[in-house]
Amino acid sequence: MVEGRKAAAQLSSSKGTQKTVEFIFIERNKGRLSNLRARVGEHSGITLIQGTLTDAVESIQASGKSIPHLYFIDPFGVAPLRADTIRHALTGSHNEVFLLFAGPAIRRHFGSYLSVQQDAAEVDLFSGFGIDVPIENDARDEARTRGAEASATILDTAFGEHDWRDILRLPPRLRLDAAVSRYCDLLKQLGAVRVLPMPILDGSGNLKYHLIYATKSGRGYEVMKDAVERGLNEGLVGKEEHMRLGATISIHEVERLVKEHFAGREVFWSAEGDGETVRSYTLQDTPASIRQVSELKERIQSLKVPGRGAQRYRFPPVVK
Repeated sequence: MVEGRKAAAQLSSSKGTQKTVEFIFIERNKGRLSNLRARVGEHSGITLIQGTLTDAVESIQASGKSIPHLYFIDPFGVAPLRADTIRHALTGSHNEVFLLFAGPAIRRHFGSYLSVQQDAAEVDLFSGFGIDVPIENDARDEARTRGAEASATILDTAFGEHDWRDILRLPPRLRLDAAVSRYCDLLKQLGAVRVLPMPILDGSGNLKYHLIYATKSGRGYEVMKDAVERGLNEGLVGKEEHMRLGATISIHEVERLVKEHFAGREVFWSAEGDGETVRSYTLQDTPASIRQVSELKERIQSLKVPGRGAQRYRFPPVVK
């Protein structure tokens, strides 16, 4: 809340008009909601709702259609993650979503679903050769079947129309990355234009979860990268080795995208005022991190136009 109010003060100063930030906290558990109420006190601009985001998202949207909303969504697993709810959250023209995507939970649901599917496939295989395979129906197998059905329902709800079953044809080591990519595609289908997945690691370098930021705004995309970079530098969001911001794209791919986008043009590296620059395109339209932008600048030094003044780069045309 303190940082939110600092942001409001900065916006008020830069825009010359008074800006405010309001907070809405949603908690299903009555006891936790009571504890939260005790922590936040009676400050103005704070609303507490008992329930879930699915219960509240339509009324939140209706009460402030023209107001930008940032939804921070921590579903504590996968079960509460609902594609329809995310669609509502991204409805506004300036709305953004910052959510926790629980990879370990995804893996568990994949495993639960596959365990029963593989048993069924073995029965079908042997039946094709005229071999009867005894099927055990004890309580443990029935529970496993119910668990697999529940996992399928949870994943269907989370991924919406973007089916996840074909991901299971991949080798196990590739499935989670494919699931994250599939979910990012879903966020774009639901209204986001730019999506930034950030893997969060534990002290041993093992994946804990992903934080995924989804926005329509190129400037918002850049600001989020800058905020995470500053947070890392200042030790506010954990240690650098525990985050792999920018790991979704290599510097070679960043360079390729930039050269392809600006092919045959002469462009400023950065400049005041309107107009696309190399830096703004790289940060606002590719997944490149702040640090990769610095590396990119070194890699394209040979394209720099000689002379004083603002730095300009001349990109060769694409050879077909």
